[in-house]
Amino acid sequence: MGAGFTGLVVSIAAYAVIRLVVYSYIVKSDVLPVSRATLKECFVREQLSYSLPLALSAIVGLVGRVLDRMVIAVNFTTNQFAVYSVGALELPLDAIFQKSVANVLRATFPPLVKEKKFAEIIEIWRASVRKLALVVLPTFVFLLFFSYEFITLLFTEEYAESVGIFRGYLLLVPLHMFVFSVIPPVFGKTAVTFKISLAIVAINVVLSLILVKLIGFYGPVIGTVVSAYAGVAMYLVVDMRLLQCTVSDLIPARSILMTLLVSVLAGSVGLLVNGMLSDPFVRLLVCGAVYFVTFLVFARVFNVLQGADIVLIRRFIVKLPLVGRYAK
Repeated sequence: MGAGFTGLVVSIAAYAVIRLVVYSYIVKSDVLPVSRATLKECFVREQLSYSLPLALSAIVGLVGRVLDRMVIAVNFTTNQFAVYSVGALELPLDAIFQKSVANVLRATFPPLVKEKKFAEIIEIWRASVRKLALVVLPTFVFLLFFSYEFITLLFTEEYAESVGIFRGYLLLVPLHMFVFSVIPPVFGKTAVTFKISLAIVAINVVLSLILVKLIGFYGPVIGTVVSAYAGVAMYLVVDMRLLQCTVSDLIPARSILMTLLVSVLAGSVGLLVNGMLSDPFVRLLVCGAVYFVTFLVFARVFNVLQGADIVLIRRFIVKLPLVGRYAK
């Protein structure tokens, strides 16, 4: 309509307001007819007390995700910032898999919390972590083993220096198999989520500013990774208290270690194939195929993949455009 970039921003804000009004009307109608509702009877205060800390956590998290780049931008040249930005490539595993699982858990856990069925919550939680590990850990190991091929293929040899940054960022990937942040909100403890978000960013700020002076280019990467793991540790402590359990109850350590072992074995086979090929694209493609097949074989041999997992994999393969046609 000719309003330009400003028009886009205004449209997004207007859409958010309209959505809020419509959703509030629908939800409130289910609880109490809007025609008879008064401000005192409305759930606005209860809604805000629960949702406002989550909204603030999202804002703080946004700052945390760009903090390391801000430190690099201030302390290094434009070319160095470009190298860092390429290496700081965040894989969308959390958006694709982790958040999908988290949405299901958010809907599943509240009734169980109300009935204090903590054992059932822990059982579902462990199953979720195990299945996420089957996706997250193989991806982590493959990209760790073939970081150079992956980055140089996407961004050319000019960004070979970005490989070290990329490997540092890869250390965040294993955290995507955990959804610790789901537990406090289902107990109504959204303020805890906000406090942990603040703590993560605070740790990141302090470490990044100190390490960029002591170590240089890799300082903000270390600060980002350490603060992320510190956040997971804080969530773990809170979750154990809420669910009245231990670390071994929440984390299926054996399943995770076996999945990691199988991934490393498959990656070792992929490295053997890697040395036989010259073309970067063909090398990464073939190594990826060999890694995937080898992982499935080893996972089946070591009982990492269970019967239900095999069924899910077959359903996925059948849905692939080319492979599915021959699989049928």
